[in-house]
Amino acid sequence: MNEEIEYAEMLEIPVSTVNVIRKSKTRAQAQETALKEETISRVNERFSTPYATYASEFFENSQLDENQNEEGMYENNQNETRQKHQDFDKKHILGERILKAEFTLACALCLGIFLTNVWVQDSAINTFFRSITPQTQVADARNYTDFTLSSILGEGSDAEMTLSPTGILTFVDEGCVYPTADGTVSSVVKGEDGKYTVQIAHTESFSGVIVGLDYVYYEVGQTVKHNVPIGYSKGENEVQVTMYSDGNLLNCFAVTEDNALSWILDAE
Repeated sequence: MNEEIEYAEMLEIPVSTVNVIRKSKTRAQAQETALKEETISRVNERFSTPYATYASEFFENSQLDENQNEEGMYENNQNETRQKHQDFDKKHILGERILKAEFTLACALCLGIFLTNVWVQDSAINTFFRSITPQTQVADARNYTDFTLSSILGEGSDAEMTLSPTGILTFVDEGCVYPTADGTVSSVVKGEDGKYTVQIAHTESFSGVIVGLDYVYYEVGQTVKHNVPIGYSKGENEVQVTMYSDGNLLNCFAVTEDNALSWILDAE
């Protein structure tokens, strides 16, 4: 160390020395510090107490407002539910009243119809029921002479027709075949030779039979007319026509010049 100082002196570098003196706190300074701390503590205590009180009051008010809001919402929900129930009850009561009114009107209408049917025989409802009530079928009591016979061949046919003394009419011709009078088909039978036999009921006692048709246009139960073909013949075989009254073969008819049929009124 002395060497360094000596070396510094040789170089003429100034050297300074600093002495630090630590002074101890005086009593006045300690009192001043304590007073500052006490003042700060009092100020903090003064401001901290109102803040806590304010925070507590704010929390309580918030809770109160929240509870009030919840109570208000609950009351609103209760009011809405109560209103819905009241509306439903009103609609239900209105529907019941409408149903009762409709039932009363229906009963009154039925009573009116019943009384009308009892006291007014020719009322519209009685007439309607009589119109749909199946009527008893009246037997056709007409005699065979009450019918006007027609041609069994179409217009323009020049086929030769043969009538036997017993009343069997035969011909061979290609074309349509007609019934001798209006009636209802009572039987359609196909033979082993493929030819059809058709029986026509003109009345309960008067009937006709056509044998040897190749085609038949009607089925059992259907109505036929004297001017509408009942079948067809190809002209390959003989067609036979007969008429009966109460099951007896009739021979009291003749063939006219135009191949039509007519009754012989003075026949036995």
